[in-house]
Amino acid sequence: MKKQYKGYDHFGDIHPLFTFFYFMSVFFFTVMSFDPVCLLAALAGAALYCLSVLGFGALLKRLFAMLPVFLAAALINPLFSHKGQTILTYFPNGNPLTAESVLFGLASGAMLVAVLMWAERFNAVMTSDKIIYIFGKILPNGSLLISMTFRFIPYFTECFKEILQIRKTAAQKRPFSGIRSVAEAFSVLMSRMLESSIEISDSMQARGYGSCKRTNYSLFRITFRDKTVFVIWGILFAVLVAFFMHGRFSFDYYPAIKTPTGHFAAYPSFFALYLIPVVINIKEEMKWRLLRSKI
Repeated sequence: MKKQYKGYDHFGDIHPLFTFFYFMSVFFFTVMSFDPVCLLAALAGAALYCLSVLGFGALLKRLFAMLPVFLAAALINPLFSHKGQTILTYFPNGNPLTAESVLFGLASGAMLVAVLMWAERFNAVMTSDKIIYIFGKILPNGSLLISMTFRFIPYFTECFKEILQIRKTAAQKRPFSGIRSVAEAFSVLMSRMLESSIEISDSMQARGYGSCKRTNYSLFRITFRDKTVFVIWGILFAVLVAFFMHGRFSFDYYPAIKTPTGHFAAYPSFFALYLIPVVINIKEEMKWRLLRSKI
C-alpha cells in the first residue's frame, strides 16, 4: 500500500493516457467559453483540486500569486476596448468606459487564472516518464524534448535560487549589490546550463542514443478504476461537446450582454467534469483513513 502524505495526488495514479485526455479536455472547455458560470466552474474545480492535494494554505498562496495576473487582464481590456452599449463614464481622452468591456475583462482574467491553475496541476501530474509513455512511439524525439524541458524548468529554477542565495551571502554591502548579485547569478546559471547540456549529450551518445530503433518500457497498466474514470469522462465529454455544438455555452458581451436560452441544464455536466480529480482524491483519502483506523 502506498504511503499517503500531504501533497499526494491520487488522480496522478490514473493511467497517463486517461489523465492526458482529461487535462486536454479541461483546457479546451476552459478557453472555449466565456460564460460566467463555466468560468466559475473552471476556477472552482482548479481551486478545489489544489485544496484536496496541497491544503488551504497552499491554495491561498496560489490565489494571491494569481491576483496580479487577474487584475492585469481585467484592466487591460477596458483600456483598449471601448465597445458596448452601456457607457459608465469617459476617460480623459474621450473614449468611453463600457460595462461590457469591464465584464469581458473580468471574464478574460478569470479564464487566464483558471488555465494557469490547471496547467500547474497538469505539470505536477504529467511527469516526464508519462509524456514519453504517451508520445514515445508516435513522436520519440518530440516526447524526449518535452520531457527534458519539463525537467529542466524546475531544475534550473532551483539552481538559480541556490546560486543567488550564495551570491547574496558572499556579496559585500555596496551600491546596487542586489542587482549585481542577480546578474552574476544569471551568468553562472547560463554556464551551468551549457555544461549540463554537454554532459547530457555525451551521456546519450555513450549510451548509444539514435544508433538503433528505440524500445519503450513502462509499468503503467490499465486497471478497472482507470476504465471507470475513462467511461465517466467520455460520457461527460460527449455531452459537453453536444452542448457546445448547439451553442448552449455561447455568451456574447458585445454590443450588449446576451445569453442563450435553454442552456442551464448543461451546467451540471460542466461542474461534474471539473470535479473528477477532487472526487477521486476525497474518495481515496477516505479509503486510506478507513484502512488506517482498522490497524
